[in-house]
Amino acid sequence: MAGQNLFSIFPALGKAKDAYVTTVGVFPNGSTKNGPDEDWIAGMPVKRDDGSTGAVFVTGWTYRYFARHLQESLKDQLVELARKTADESKIPVCYVAVFDRSGVYSAPLTPTVDEKALGELDLLGKTASGPAQGPVTITDRPFGWAAARTPKLAPETGVVVLRSEL
Repeated sequence: MAGQNLFSIFPALGKAKDAYVTTVGVFPNGSTKNGPDEDWIAGMPVKRDDGSTGAVFVTGWTYRYFARHLQESLKDQLVELARKTADESKIPVCYVAVFDRSGVYSAPLTPTVDEKALGELDLLGKTASGPAQGPVTITDRPFGWAAARTPKLAPETGVVVLRSEL
């Protein structure tokens, strides 16, 4: 990101000089060990005393690291629930991914075969009319998945959880 012109890479950020804006795209020359990624960027004008925009505050996540954040939060909740029920040996295996029209972006360290299986589910189509769920078998192991759109993140974008009991 250093030295790159965000307004040329993400043209929608030009509107952030007047109001809060979010956009999705891809940084050029960006790569991860897990494959392609998407970037979610938000911009907000910083106003001067006279009301003019003096700067634009910008923040963002890559889809894969947002998925990691969600996955770690889910894991924390599952561990806490297991402690409360005194059954810490039964914490399920869970993976979280963000999806959109261009693909599925799982948290780092998610097995490639699991991300590929999620990509083959047509999550965008299955969540077109609301949240969806179903079973899937990956390398002879049964999983359940649940997905929902997240329009506040970006249009035609959602989150999916893949879960398997030990």
